[in-house]
Amino acid sequence: MNLSFVEDDKSLKGLSTIYLDDLKFIYNEGNDYTPPKVLEFKPKTMYTTNGRLTLRVNDDISGIDPNSINIKIDGKAYKGVYDEIHKEIYVDFIGLAEGNHILNVQLKDKAGNETSFEGNFNIVLEEDKEGPKITNLYPLNSSKVRTNMPRIGFNILDDKTGVNQNDIFLFIDSIQQNVFYDKTSGYGFALPKNPLSNGEHTLTIYARDQKGNVSDVVVSKFWVEDMNVISKKDIVIDVFADTHTKYYLDELIETSSKDNPDLILHAGDIVDGDTKEEWDGIKEVLSKVTKPFIITAGNHDSLNNSNELLINFGDSTQFYSYGNTNIITLNSSKMSSIYNTDPTQYEFLKRALSISNKKI
Repeated sequence: MNLSFVEDDKSLKGLSTIYLDDLKFIYNEGNDYTPPKVLEFKPKTMYTTNGRLTLRVNDDISGIDPNSINIKIDGKAYKGVYDEIHKEIYVDFIGLAEGNHILNVQLKDKAGNETSFEGNFNIVLEEDKEGPKITNLYPLNSSKVRTNMPRIGFNILDDKTGVNQNDIFLFIDSIQQNVFYDKTSGYGFALPKNPLSNGEHTLTIYARDQKGNVSDVVVSKFWVEDMNVISKKDIVIDVFADTHTKYYLDELIETSSKDNPDLILHAGDIVDGDTKEEWDGIKEVLSKVTKPFIITAGNHDSLNNSNELLINFGDSTQFYSYGNTNIITLNSSKMSSIYNTDPTQYEFLKRALSISNKKI
């Protein structure tokens, strides 16, 4: 039996106890005795009589049976649509009254195990007078990016009438860009229509909700310093991960220097507890590195939600060109899941692959 445990709170170090209970021995793949789980549903509060509820579900063994899903709101049956990729059930409704509503869900997995779930949500009808809120804009103001095709990331939320993708206006140096927006999570991104030149660029973004309220205009200036300046036909990339401390990182970089790599790629968990002290140590070590390097996020790098990785080393979801090679990095630091970290990364991957004409 193989078990894997990942901590999400470093303050519990040395204080945690793991109990294993209700163990079942499964001798073949046909035995599934565990019912599916409804992990959460959202939103709990809505500001419209027409909307969508999203339920996050899971069944690790036989999987959810989409034909078994029965959903009722206040006793009335509604159709639930199962998204197998994202493990979510969507329920659309029209014309619900203001006030509290009861959601009842029944579903089975493909082995016939059944789960029942009940939750409450509230509809509040009040005039929408506030514009959307824009957060998590990247590149950060005054930051430097090492690619001429940087992923422009953002989060836009509007609790009442919501925002449509066509009502998001994003410009790089006064040129409007095409955006992709996930209304459920609020995450979105854009890729430049054309590669950006080295030097300073201005990013401008604003959005309008379905009531016509406009957000604040957010402006960020960033600097492009594209690392794709190598002309060698064959390049050497050293890849390592899970160093956790500046000491192991320093040791690996010392070993790596003997290979004389063209590029260093760290695949996550460069720190252990996501503290400022740790990140200061990492910056100290990397300040001595003369080769270009890329750092992606592991779960340890975001345990405290400090954003130190983003601030010091850039976005972990990115598209790089280096020599004859394209490198696409994704971020799965939250719950070891790309989708839970930022669900728009799947669309970003598709678009990055579509513009790539080199090795990956």
